[in-house]
Amino acid sequence: SKRGQAATQTSWLMHEFTLLQELHARGGDVPEPLEHGEQALLMEFIGDGLDAAPTLNDVVLEPGEAQRLFERVLFNVELLLELGWVHGDLSAHNILYQHGRIILIDFPQVVDCRSNHKARSLFERDLTRVAEYFADAGWSVDPRRLAQDLWAKHVGDTDSPE
Repeated sequence: SKRGQAATQTSWLMHEFTLLQELHARGGDVPEPLEHGEQALLMEFIGDGLDAAPTLNDVVLEPGEAQRLFERVLFNVELLLELGWVHGDLSAHNILYQHGRIILIDFPQVVDCRSNHKARSLFERDLTRVAEYFADAGWSVDPRRLAQDLWAKHVGDTDSPE
């Protein structure tokens, strides 16, 4: 029903708003959530003047910047895992870049890392996509090994994904 769809929409918006609040409070690189309504979230604008910050995939990093930014992405990935979530669609397309810092965006599709049977494979995909971007920028890691180590550290399940 329309009422049910509206309730679901509001529930997801509240979930995203609450998650962003928690990430921001813990020092996560996310837009600060400011307000919410039944149909929308109001967040901090990331950009200069009227120009929005570009997504990372549209940026050529300075030499030496890749490692530092990759480590910052991992900090945020670990924050999500500590809270019990996997981004589910993380890539250079969902990371903004502004003045040498990164900002993760697009959280409506987060999944519970303990109850969603696809969470681990989504987590591996997230890390693979991010690692591919940073490898092209000069910083290389083994995303499968990294995913295995982080999953074991934060979730505890060391079985292979489906």
